[in-house]
Amino acid sequence: MKLKSVNLVVLALSALSTLFSYIASGDGLGLCVGAVDYRNCISSVNNISEPLFWGFLPLLAISLILLFLRREIFMVWAKFAAVGFPLMLAILLYTYNNKPTSGGFGLAGLISDEMLATTFLTALFFIISLVIIIYKQLKLRKDK
Repeated sequence: MKLKSVNLVVLALSALSTLFSYIASGDGLGLCVGAVDYRNCISSVNNISEPLFWGFLPLLAISLILLFLRREIFMVWAKFAAVGFPLMLAILLYTYNNKPTSGGFGLAGLISDEMLATTFLTALFFIISLVIIIYKQLKLRKDK
């Protein structure tokens, strides 16, 4: 498969996943209609759809940027994303479905674990991706 095709597939999957998780949050898909415990069902749906939304949002932005860059840049970023993205998504899903604690990683109740993980992990993935892309782009220009 050509690079642009692979990048378009990543872009389309991240766009569809972001859209699906946005619609699914708050029972936008009607998954909990007729459920015995409607409030608990909504909470369960949100515990899956919210981390998916926040996890796929930086992937959507990065894949859009990579669409216009060279193959070498995409390949370097893909090596990072192959490890970084599933790890970030797994931690997000774990913190959203974990029993709530009083403090977000020791912050004594100021922020919950899932909010802290969402804030830091998605931003960290996005920033590291941008650093990798910019570094590789500058290196390729210098080598010309």
